[in-house]
Amino acid sequence: MIPRILILLLSITQLSTQSPGQAPEHTNELDLRVMSFNIRNSHARDGENHWHRRNELVFEVIRDYSPDLLGLQEANHAQQEELLEHFPEYGQIGTGSGGGTKGQYSSILYLKERFEAEASGTFWLSETPAEPSAHWGNHHLHICTWTRLVERDSNRPIHVYNTHMDDGSGKARENGARLIMQHILKQASSAPFVLMGDFNAPEESETIALIQGTGSQEGRAIDSFRALHPERKNVGTYNGFTGQTTGPRIDYIFVSSDARILKASILATNRNGRYPSDHFPVTARLRFE
Repeated sequence: MIPRILILLLSITQLSTQSPGQAPEHTNELDLRVMSFNIRNSHARDGENHWHRRNELVFEVIRDYSPDLLGLQEANHAQQEELLEHFPEYGQIGTGSGGGTKGQYSSILYLKERFEAEASGTFWLSETPAEPSAHWGNHHLHICTWTRLVERDSNRPIHVYNTHMDDGSGKARENGARLIMQHILKQASSAPFVLMGDFNAPEESETIALIQGTGSQEGRAIDSFRALHPERKNVGTYNGFTGQTTGPRIDYIFVSSDARILKASILATNRNGRYPSDHFPVTARLRFE
């Protein structure tokens, strides 16, 4: 039997080997790699930049970053099927903006081995959100897709939202922001959340103020990019296949206030001047403790 005094000395020795200021390892952290990517729909008449001339570059960008969560905008059904064929490790949440497989998706892809989708849904950014519809001057049908994911190992939940807002009506974007934040504050009040997408709204707009809670409605979303890069210039995310960065930043990854933002980037990946999409994908590395 080991004397109690020896056990005490061994314990003290083990404690003394820890470097000063070194924190113990956390076992209950949820680390996420998130990407939001408007991949430009394949029905567009883009000539040299048509989907079938750039799809391999889209796959390459996604593969290189290897996100745990991927929000796609503008993807139609055929594009989604292509993506899932190339990335069978992902599950997919979403429906087309026209209902079923019609129209453009704002889908959420997630690693199936890591997460289980416990609940999900899609609502339209309109006065009748439960059905395909457009109001407030929307040029097209626009949606927000959401899911409650549970990490299999830790049983920790996270709510994920992905949207694509109208490019023509400020009123539609603002009312859409109100709808989304109302849903988040109701559904995700007891769990962290990620809200991503193509908001078609610059940083100084009322739409973004509503998302962040600095406008006329109380929200609580943090802009992951500006949290780390508050003064950075030339951060435009719509590039029109040219690579330009001087336009407005309209693609975002927002997070709940309990997130620790480790990294946030705008990816300008190109191959000999050819870009995967007319939008740059945006990414964030997050930790929820």
